[in-house]
Amino acid sequence: MIGYDTREELVCEPAKFRVRVIQREKRSSPCLPEQGVVTAPAPAQIVPQSKLANELVIEVVVQKFQQHVPVYRQCAAWATDWHLHVSRRTVNAALLAVGALLVPVVGAEKRPLLAGRYLPADETPVPC
Repeated sequence: MIGYDTREELVCEPAKFRVRVIQREKRSSPCLPEQGVVTAPAPAQIVPQSKLANELVIEVVVQKFQQHVPVYRQCAAWATDWHLHVSRRTVNAALLAVGALLVPVVGAEKRPLLAGRYLPADETPVPC
């Protein structure tokens, strides 16, 4: 064994933040030097090569769309409550990555709606 390929990611647990260190072994064979160095595959991530763990990304999405907490307020709460400073740009990039993953779901939901003879719509007047 040559060493480890190490990656750190920020993880969110309810009311607790911690850094998870993931170590993947890197190996090479002295008998087969043409194979080079082989590393175990990395775990799948919502945002590839991000410091944000999947649990944290999901927590941000839930807070934003279910609890209606904007990203700037989530980042401000982390800074005041946990002394944890995460860039809003990083968090917004994670939200955009989640949205990109949901594009096929939107397409699958849209096809039967457009194929039908009736398209339900909310036509409630809203004063401006």
